[in-house]
Amino acid sequence: MCGMCLHGCGIQVHVVDGVAVKIDPDADNPDNLGRLCARGNSGLGKHYNPARIKNPLVRTNPEKHWDADQKWKEVTMDYALELVAEKLKRIHSKDPRKLLCSFGEFQRYWTRIWPLEAYGSPNFFNAVGTACGAAYHTVNGMFQGAFAAIPDYNYCNYLIQLGSGDGFEAHLHLPGTAKRAADARMRGMRLVVVDPRLSVAASKANEWVPIRIGTDGAFVMSLMYVMVHELDMYDKEFLKKHTNAPYLVGLDGYFVRDSQSRALIYDSVEGSPKSWEDDGIKDYALTGTYAVSGVECRPAFDLFKQKLLDYKPERVSKITTIPAGTIRRIAKEFAEAAQVVSKVDVDGRQYSLRPACLQWYRGAHGHNHNFLDNFVFKTINALIGNLDSPGGHLGVPMGWSPYEWKGDL
Repeated sequence: MCGMCLHGCGIQVHVVDGVAVKIDPDADNPDNLGRLCARGNSGLGKHYNPARIKNPLVRTNPEKHWDADQKWKEVTMDYALELVAEKLKRIHSKDPRKLLCSFGEFQRYWTRIWPLEAYGSPNFFNAVGTACGAAYHTVNGMFQGAFAAIPDYNYCNYLIQLGSGDGFEAHLHLPGTAKRAADARMRGMRLVVVDPRLSVAASKANEWVPIRIGTDGAFVMSLMYVMVHELDMYDKEFLKKHTNAPYLVGLDGYFVRDSQSRALIYDSVEGSPKSWEDDGIKDYALTGTYAVSGVECRPAFDLFKQKLLDYKPERVSKITTIPAGTIRRIAKEFAEAAQVVSKVDVDGRQYSLRPACLQWYRGAHGHNHNFLDNFVFKTINALIGNLDSPGGHLGVPMGWSPYEWKGDL
């Protein structure tokens, strides 16, 4: 597997007398489909780079400023581990809260919780987040338990690209995804690209929608306003059974819970609150105001629906520069393309078919409050019930590292 980025395309390395001389894509690999990007082809340069780091380095200059010569010294791994362990032990004995961790390997999610579990310190930051996925990976994990997400090009008929070049210039598994995206376009998939610039993806789209930088969240909220308030076109069954949309929320903003701390929903058929995991629920209320043990509460979706009232297309048009009529048209096209309640048979098994998707990346979320933006972008996909459904937004796992694999394939 190629190690030039985190996507792990399959490769074949030609070796002559113990020296790698050429890299080719693996024609049988289902990820990159026999294709390899320029970075992957340049892998030999990294493998044989004479300046590559082969052992741990320790700074020996006590002066710490930008212009100081760090005076790096190569040491053994045993020495490095002993040095770090001694410093960690000293912090743990004095005040564990003084531990501040920065991890550059964001694929190893367990490292993010390690400071809290081992030291009781919540202090952690990831330096690569601002240059890569930031909250994108976190939100995908919260919604789908996935590292990332990608449109299902095999079935998708309507794709909105939001500040993203997936399948056209950059991002996830590009060598294979470019082929999938091209096949989907030839099949008739409609592509709408929302981007301040005429990007490569925008130049190849059915429609390019320019937008003011940093206003993508408002645009998507307006799409959902139209879908919920004007069209009433969204997947209510998915929201009821696969999200926390029906969970009751009290006036304090917290979920209302039973004596065993289980979140409650309101059964609209029996007219009573029940635990979210109760097998006897007849129907899940998504709207309304209820009183549970003297506490006034509403389903989370009802609060969300109310919040959408702030994002009518006329107001959002002034924020984004996108005409209100364009917002309404795209929302209608997107909702109709989703074909809510439709089914499809894949390899003898029936799935919900949701052939519409909104995909985004750096251009859309590389701003302040990007966690909230990511949450909005993911929510519109959940609104049509397309998460991990044919034609929809598919979770992409982290996969395994070729440097860690110990077993047999």
